[in-house]
Amino acid sequence: MKRTGRRRIRKFIRNLPIQRKLFFSFLLLIIFPALLIGILSFYRSSELLKHKTGQYTRDILLETCKNIEVKLREAERMSVQVVSNTDIHDTLRLINKGNLNEQEKVQYERLLDKQLREIIASVSGIAAIQVISNTGDTHYINPASISLHTMQVDEEMKRTLESAMGSVCWFDTDPDSRTTAMGRVINSHRTQQKIGYVMVYLRESVISSTFSETELFRNVELFIINEAGNIISCRDKSILGSQNQYTSSEIINVVSDDNFFTAKVNGKNYYVTSRAIQDTSWRMFSYFPAVEYDKEVVWLRNWIWLIILFACLLSVAFSIAIANGISKPVRDLSKKMLKIGDGDFSVSSTYDSKDEIGVLSLHFNKMVVQLKKLIRKAYQEELLKQKAELKSLRMQINPHFLYNSLESINWMARIRGIPEVGKMVKALGDLMRSSIGGEDFITIEEEIRNIENYLTIQKFRYGDKVSVEISIDPKIRKLKIPKLILQPIVENAIIHGIENKVGNGRIAITGKDNDGKILLQVEDDGLGMEEEIIAEILSEKPRQVTNEHTHIGIRNVDRRIRMYYGDQHHIVISSTLGIGTLVSINIPPICETK
Repeated sequence: MKRTGRRRIRKFIRNLPIQRKLFFSFLLLIIFPALLIGILSFYRSSELLKHKTGQYTRDILLETCKNIEVKLREAERMSVQVVSNTDIHDTLRLINKGNLNEQEKVQYERLLDKQLREIIASVSGIAAIQVISNTGDTHYINPASISLHTMQVDEEMKRTLESAMGSVCWFDTDPDSRTTAMGRVINSHRTQQKIGYVMVYLRESVISSTFSETELFRNVELFIINEAGNIISCRDKSILGSQNQYTSSEIINVVSDDNFFTAKVNGKNYYVTSRAIQDTSWRMFSYFPAVEYDKEVVWLRNWIWLIILFACLLSVAFSIAIANGISKPVRDLSKKMLKIGDGDFSVSSTYDSKDEIGVLSLHFNKMVVQLKKLIRKAYQEELLKQKAELKSLRMQINPHFLYNSLESINWMARIRGIPEVGKMVKALGDLMRSSIGGEDFITIEEEIRNIENYLTIQKFRYGDKVSVEISIDPKIRKLKIPKLILQPIVENAIIHGIENKVGNGRIAITGKDNDGKILLQVEDDGLGMEEEIIAEILSEKPRQVTNEHTHIGIRNVDRRIRMYYGDQHHIVISSTLGIGTLVSINIPPICETK
């Protein structure tokens, strides 16, 4: 079944017109590569666009993180001012001893208040600052009026600060006050022993304000998340300090700082990137909507398909034009061939070019001209054949009556005692019987016998003026040749060569094998001929002559040889005035008689 199907397909393709073959070939060669290049370009461009988008997002995220780190460093530097302030150290040391009276307490509280106000004024975005002694006494400046509950430092927080050994610790954002707490231990300059704690409360808006500084983040979801997945900062203040779908462990544990992760949140696809914030346990996550990226991809895809469609339409137009340009001369040539098949030989191709079709058109025109010549020649030969048949029919009217009459004359001459007349009549009858009837091919031996009969008749006219020598190789005597091709040559030698010669003449008739062919020659020592006469004898269209002695016999022999053996075989005449003429026939043998 498969082979049958393939054969049908191949047959269908072979039977298609050449214009359609060319058209479909051009389409396959142009559209398929265009589609392949377009698809590969689309996927490659999509990946490149995705890579560039991810790289740009990571770069912007890095810059944003650095801005946030600057804000955090400002708060940390303010805590350093507290830790390094001598007055605050001395006050905490005295408070921790517990020997202060009420007046001294008020005095030192005022001192702390003054120092803290000077420090908090140096940094913007600070909601509050407090200092806690080892004994639990708390001193704070609270410009934002955040609740005391928010500013309460429990024992767990203190242990966290102490474990940091003087380094900064950042805590979760309080959703009520929208502040992020940062603290550290205050160690004595002298003994390096803990003398208290400092807590700085940074407004969360200071951090989230950096999100709007970048145009990229207008449509991007941004979150700063701690190790537990709690939200430190985001645009939606209602979810501060909590977790949601964006901060699930399935996402934050997979995304690294180097990759461009795809996640689905609330039924929407996002490209997720992250960046760690230095000196904190926080990481910043950006959720880039895939639809924003897909807009660029769809735009790119549409442009690529539009270009492919334009290229395909253009290729179709060019394919039709090229296929028509190539096939039209072939179709025209085919139509002209059909006309020739119907017998109209007046057509010719007008396509002028040096390509293959032009060469074909040139040879087509030559073929038409040659066909016209061949048809004209065949027509003329047919007319000649019909004339010859009519003439032959006229000559064959009751030949037996003529033979019987000649035979009667022969016997009457013998009875009356005139044997020479009987011999001449007998030779004439044999010669006429051989020329009129029988086959077209006879043996060389029979042809020599006809010549002998002809010479017998001529003997009575010329006497000893003409002497004939016949020398035929016995090997070729039984080979067949066309009938009566030597007798007209011998007759031509007698009439045109010897008859008008002063004195006697000699004719030599020879035959031999010549490299597998039969070479027959008739040579006389008569008057000879000029080259113009030889050319006239062998011409296809001889001039009309009016005298009774023409060369029609030898001319007919030449035409018969050409008709039987082809134009490469013909009579060869060489003659010299006053010396003689040599006529040669070199033809292949037909067959041998047994």
